[in-house]
Amino acid sequence: MVDSSPEPGLFRNSVGRVIDRARENRAECEVFGEMVAILWAQENSADAIRLEELWTDLQQEYPFVLFCAYPFDNFNGAALTKPLLDVCARHSHIPI
Repeated sequence: MVDSSPEPGLFRNSVGRVIDRARENRAECEVFGEMVAILWAQENSADAIRLEELWTDLQQEYPFVLFCAYPFDNFNGAALTKPLLDVCARHSHIPI
């Protein structure tokens, strides 16, 4: 994070290195992301969505399966409908 916002280069370098190490002895790597939910809980939906985009971009460079979990309490209220749909649009499938 730089100035409380996700920084693409830092994210790619730091998380990419971790994924590289995790994949050294495995055919497939699975990642659980909690950072987006933390940003959302801090009422920072714009940066949460940006972080989702960074995860998606990272999947173009490093093959991995990404699992995300969001407490539904964080999505209460009509004002959060569009941001929630924006988050969902960045996922390949959404089990409920």
